[in-house]
Amino acid sequence: MKLALFAGLVLFAGSALADTAYVGATLIDGTGGEAIQDGTLIVSGDGLTYVGPTAAAPLATVSEQIDVSGKFITPGFIDTHIHFMESSRIHMDKSVQALDSSLTEADDIAWMKERLGYTLERYVCSGVTTAVSLGGPVHIEMAGRATAMQMERAPRVLLAGGPISNSGLEWIFDGNPAVFAADTEDDMRALVRDFHEKGYDAIKLGFLGAEMGVDTEFTPVDYVPVLKAAADEAHGFGMPVLTHVMTAEAFVAVADSGLDAFAHITFDVPISDAAVDKVVEKRIKVAPTIAVFPKMIEVYDRSLELSDIEKACGDPQVFATYFDYPEESWQNALRFQMLSGFYSLMIGGAQEAIEDSVRRLYAAGAEFIIGSDAAHVGTPHGVALHIEMQMLEDAGLPPATLIKAATHNAAEALGKLDEFGTLSTGKSADFLVLEKDPLETIRNAQYIETVVVAGRAIPHALLHVAEEDR
Repeated sequence: MKLALFAGLVLFAGSALADTAYVGATLIDGTGGEAIQDGTLIVSGDGLTYVGPTAAAPLATVSEQIDVSGKFITPGFIDTHIHFMESSRIHMDKSVQALDSSLTEADDIAWMKERLGYTLERYVCSGVTTAVSLGGPVHIEMAGRATAMQMERAPRVLLAGGPISNSGLEWIFDGNPAVFAADTEDDMRALVRDFHEKGYDAIKLGFLGAEMGVDTEFTPVDYVPVLKAAADEAHGFGMPVLTHVMTAEAFVAVADSGLDAFAHITFDVPISDAAVDKVVEKRIKVAPTIAVFPKMIEVYDRSLELSDIEKACGDPQVFATYFDYPEESWQNALRFQMLSGFYSLMIGGAQEAIEDSVRRLYAAGAEFIIGSDAAHVGTPHGVALHIEMQMLEDAGLPPATLIKAATHNAAEALGKLDEFGTLSTGKSADFLVLEKDPLETIRNAQYIETVVVAGRAIPHALLHVAEEDR
């Protein structure tokens, strides 16, 4: 343990140990295959140079050995759906702002910008070594990635340009568009080219209809050719496409648009058997985002209970808005009660529909990815990935499936599997040393001893929320 802590402190200081071996752990490589008992990883610089049984490891060549016997090592987790423009505080909720004029969007934006570095660190604390922001104002997105690149305790950040959808929803956020419209194939191709030229890594698409209050002449089927044009243009640049839909009708239509992954599952009714078959046939990855609605309701009906990872890694200033808002009063309690009823009525049977779809997709052999849609109210940056995985386990997905979803499948959907996503020789040294076996229950993935990001080892204790802030 002393060796591990020493190594982590040296690496955190900015110098990477050459040829460091992590010896004796159970290796869960992210592919879904059998775990390697008594395994060893060897890190050289920012990459992995050996992954396999300790008995065959070239330990004589390493300069440092770290005993991780009895521990479990997985690849670093990948959250394929976050938004830098969202704070997760109740202040961001327009319904709260309507009830309490002292809470403004401008103040929340200022708080987010000031808090960006700490927010990025919450991802590393949560074991998320790669985070993908799925759209928003360009200046906010670019600031998120630029800040991460300047930090030692930050995840790898990828950006998806968009969201691009049919017209009908205008959203200006901090003075710039938060959604982008294209009603023709030419307009769509032009937007995709523009995001590519700006340096984006992927494209976020969507179809918006009555479920989002959008009055459009398009049906989902009508809009598929425009989405196909986006996928064709994006794939020509090597950019994957992730698509947002909310209804079963849109889901089955959009499955023919050439997308790589669904960023949501349908909220109205379970997806059809035909849609399930299409997803499996085309190998489209699916991120259910199962946690967003129930966790929001838990905040407003005052039933939220924090898990251990939320206590260790969640932003205390975010949680303070859930529990203290900003101090207890009967007016605030009434506002929360009103919002709880509003969201429960609005969401209706969405959770049952999502869980039913998840179970049928799993039974059919569909491939999942993990996208938390952080940071809505109740699903804060970083820790939301664990909330999502735990709720998916409760819905019926086994831990091994969830680990593969959060590692291998996510990297594959992003077109980055040759760079990261599994414990494999030649890939980036992004991995977690866990104290408990995540194959027993995915809840054990929250008990992290060390996070290694591109070869830099950071003891988890250095990332924890300060005790006085909890």
